[in-house]
Amino acid sequence: MLFNFPNGDVMASTTGLFKGGYKFISGDSHLEVLPERWSNRVPSQYRDLAPRTVKHPNGGDALYIEGIPPQPVNYIDLRAGRSPEDWQPFGVKVEDTAGVGTPEQRLREQDADGCAAEVLYPNMVVGPRFWANISDQNAYNATVHAYNQWLAEEYCSVDSRRLIGLGVIPWSTQENAIKELEYCAAAGLKGALLGAFPNGNAYPLPEDDEFWEAALSINLPLTVHVAMDRTGPRGSQPTFRYPNNDPELLTKMGRGLVDWLAFHGMPPGLTFSQMILSGVFDRFPSLRIFFAETRLGWVPHWMEEADFWYER
Repeated sequence: MLFNFPNGDVMASTTGLFKGGYKFISGDSHLEVLPERWSNRVPSQYRDLAPRTVKHPNGGDALYIEGIPPQPVNYIDLRAGRSPEDWQPFGVKVEDTAGVGTPEQRLREQDADGCAAEVLYPNMVVGPRFWANISDQNAYNATVHAYNQWLAEEYCSVDSRRLIGLGVIPWSTQENAIKELEYCAAAGLKGALLGAFPNGNAYPLPEDDEFWEAALSINLPLTVHVAMDRTGPRGSQPTFRYPNNDPELLTKMGRGLVDWLAFHGMPPGLTFSQMILSGVFDRFPSLRIFFAETRLGWVPHWMEEADFWYER
């Protein structure tokens, strides 16, 4: 689905990519870059609130924004170019890692690996999830937009067939989500990444329909990395807002209907259940969302158990 580009189908969009010994397309690569690569695009009045790199006590890189302890870079995702013998789990510096340089360097590394193209997600730990801690909503939205601008105009533009960047949809309001969705499409990005429901919360609302409709109208593919975020303030939010909620009944059940359906699934199962029970795919039967890095073996068991608990 991610390769059903607005300007043509997968075959047209990847013509020639598999010539010359290229063997595969990566459907989930991570773009590990320090924020200084793009934070100069944040308007000056918000730049002090944007993420920046600091030195972690363990000697490695960490990212910092006001009010949040420095977050070490995701060392698990910085394994590239390191053998098992010389890789250490802490004290890692981003610039010492393969894949973090210029787009031209990334293309050379693709060539070396026989990779035709990569779908490029941001680092989720010190990317969208970290940015969401910016308390000033104007500064937060400006930070997300600055990343998307850099991704479209400076990085993926070097070779948009092989560097398939995903724009980030802000976790704030449905209006901001649609605005950034439209920018991503206009800027030529090939897809958009959701980390929360379009309304900005960890549960769906009817107002999200305007976003789903907009995504379909501009034909921009949508993706979620693993599942919608439920950390920080979203961790205490309900999984669903029932139109005719009966608090006494839910208390007797021990957990809500969504939670029963998702109980035997991995984290994506909760987001699946939320979207299914909110009727998104009934109202928009042509909507497709790619959930990356979710594995597959658990899905048949989850589907069986979800049906079982729904019938009960």
